[in-house]
Amino acid sequence: MGSSVAIRAATEADYPAIAEVNTLANPDDPPLTAEVLRWVVSRAKPDRPDAFLVAEVDGQVVGHALLRCVPEALFLILYLDVLPEHRRRGIGSVLLDAVLADTGEETEVVVPTVTAASPESIRFQ
Repeated sequence: MGSSVAIRAATEADYPAIAEVNTLANPDDPPLTAEVLRWVVSRAKPDRPDAFLVAEVDGQVVGHALLRCVPEALFLILYLDVLPEHRRRGIGSVLLDAVLADTGEETEVVVPTVTAASPESIRFQ
């Protein structure tokens, strides 16, 4: 992976950087704002909080993953993005493994978000 990747819990202070990563990673989608992200996170069930992590390289947020538990113990990946210049280095895989482990539950069902306009997201599957 080159530079060391640090995975940690996302904080509200990260929202602008996360929104920028999402927007740069998905140029054909409407831009994500910190305000919209704050709203999405606020909709988590209090008894089943989201698993929300960021990946940092040299102190810069380069990726993020947000996983939400929905009924029937199904886990839905709401966001899993890595900056284009940091792709193909295993960061997305590390984020996915970490966000699944962060749930503290065994799951075999994950519904990934795949964007047709992003061949990288299809290859990741």
